[in-house]
Amino acid sequence: MKPSRTEKTTVKNAYFVGIKGVGMTALAQVLKGLGVKVCGSDTKEKFFTDKVLRKLGIKYTEGFSAKNLPKRTDLVVSSAAYYQKGKPSKNPEILEAQKRKLTIKTYPEMLGQLFDRFFGVAICGSHGKTTTTALAGHILKSAGLEPTIIIGSESVNLGSNSYLGDIKEKKILIAEADEYREAFLNYRPKIAVITNIDYDHPDYFKNERSYIAAFEKIVSSLPKNGLLIIYGDDKYAKKLIAKAKCKVVTYGEGKNNSVRFSGQKTDGFLQTFDVSFPGHTMDGIELPMIGKHNILNAMAGIILARYFNVPEKDIRCGLVTFRGTRRRMEIIGVKNGAIIIDDYAHHPSEVSATLCGLKHAFPKKKIIAAFQPHTFTRTKQFLGEFAAAFACADKTLIFDVYGSAREKQGTVSSKDIIKKMKNKKNVFYFKKPLDAKNFVSQNLKEDTIFVTMGAGDIWTLGKHLLSQK
Repeated sequence: MKPSRTEKTTVKNAYFVGIKGVGMTALAQVLKGLGVKVCGSDTKEKFFTDKVLRKLGIKYTEGFSAKNLPKRTDLVVSSAAYYQKGKPSKNPEILEAQKRKLTIKTYPEMLGQLFDRFFGVAICGSHGKTTTTALAGHILKSAGLEPTIIIGSESVNLGSNSYLGDIKEKKILIAEADEYREAFLNYRPKIAVITNIDYDHPDYFKNERSYIAAFEKIVSSLPKNGLLIIYGDDKYAKKLIAKAKCKVVTYGEGKNNSVRFSGQKTDGFLQTFDVSFPGHTMDGIELPMIGKHNILNAMAGIILARYFNVPEKDIRCGLVTFRGTRRRMEIIGVKNGAIIIDDYAHHPSEVSATLCGLKHAFPKKKIIAAFQPHTFTRTKQFLGEFAAAFACADKTLIFDVYGSAREKQGTVSSKDIIKKMKNKKNVFYFKKPLDAKNFVSQNLKEDTIFVTMGAGDIWTLGKHLLSQK
């Protein structure tokens, strides 16, 4: 896939098919800010983006119909769920657009054009993209740099998944850059952050080698005057750095990194740490998030802020005032004295990082994890890893696999994870999230943290528990 190029045609009216998608809503906001008249459609299912779209004054229709497509439409932007280049679509609005010979762009293609317009920063990696994008954007915004920000979830600070900053030519764009289907190869960033490399999306990348190759491609595409910020302790870091033609800054704990952290201390949901640069150290940095993985996310944000000459006091302020993103170790409430958390973790490394981070921060509390596997290919590929990922949980609830638009069924089940778990005594199976409501209610006590985990609808369990009197 070749990187996109800016098109010189002027778009006045854009129609979004699947406008409630997190990235689609963000893109719609930016295009509206650029003077484009935007509207669209989606399913009747409710998302947090419904509120965002209403706040922005962007009209949309629930349900798809050829009649929805306005007569004055210059451009159709479609979610991958309804349109992919070279593949037939069943969506009536896409079919109508093709009949009218309208220009149809995918989300990555349109975002690629924005990268060409702005000074683009792509936040890449298997894990931590959303948090790092939101955190880096928050630091720069708090410092008055007015970046445009596009995130894969809702930033609590922004109350949205995007922010329209200074939209003058070549101003800063910070965007979450997804590797799935090599989407990020549509972008030509000046700076790329790579948080880590951990094989995922086996439905598209058939092996680990093809997955790593996608990251090698985006690194090799960086311009000579660009910058690669990469987690240097990652096992694939050297392989990726070898592909870079530009300056490289590595970060992590290892002594060979350009930027290192040390002195991690945890006090509940607040942790402090030190970051050492060549010739300078930032001592006692405060971050209201737990886990080593979030320190690493913060380090990427710190390095990026220093690149843009953000003063140290503003960096510290941005970090300590960051309130996180939705569904990333998000505290959603307290019930019977128990803390209820919702987390998007759907890869074994993410599950382990979240649970062990909680256990490290709260060693005296019991951790109850409710996990819903996401996609059959991922579950099958990482059965053994998932089985081992709950070592830091005191009790584990496993639910049926949550499929996707591209995977309705598979040859594996969540019970296969349970079969591989060593300690089955405190493992419990439930078919659907709300099937476990009575069990969980009986186990919610002051010494407990209950965390729902997964990319599907597992979050409904926590919300339901909090809604009950």
